Amino acid sequence: MNVMMGIDASTTPTIMIDMASASAGLGMSDVAMHIHHAVPPQLLENGGEESLVQYYLDILRNELKCNYPDEVAWRHYKLAVIDYCRFFAGRMWKTATPETMAQKVNNKNIANTNRNVPPAMQFMRVVDSYLKEIEATL
Repeated sequence: MNVMMGIDASTTPTIMIDMASASAGLGMSDVAMHIHHAVPPQLLENGGEESLVQYYLDILRNELKCNYPDEVAWRHYKLAVIDYCRFFAGRMWKTATPETMAQKVNNKNIANTNRNVPPAMQFMRVVDSYLKEIEATL
């Protein structure tokens, strides 16, 4: 995330821009990225991931009056998780080894999936299950 500040804060607003991946995408892309980037994998097991996504959808509906049907939102979420894996594998894992991950294990500024092998493998199991689910509908 980059913060752009004007010379005079009273006339120029401060804005934040994520220049690492500026693109158009599914409505659930940021949700998928944030959940798999920041939430410890053990909290996503046993319905944890589903609870977080459902909470997000409930807030969209109840507070923001947004009509995002569950079936569409969940498909978008799963596609976004798969796409995040593509992004992550291409950028973060091309030189990753258990040793390089071990060096990052305590760095909270690095994605869970890039600082420890078990979270990376858990993420891959989730991606695999979503890929199989999407492929079954084609």
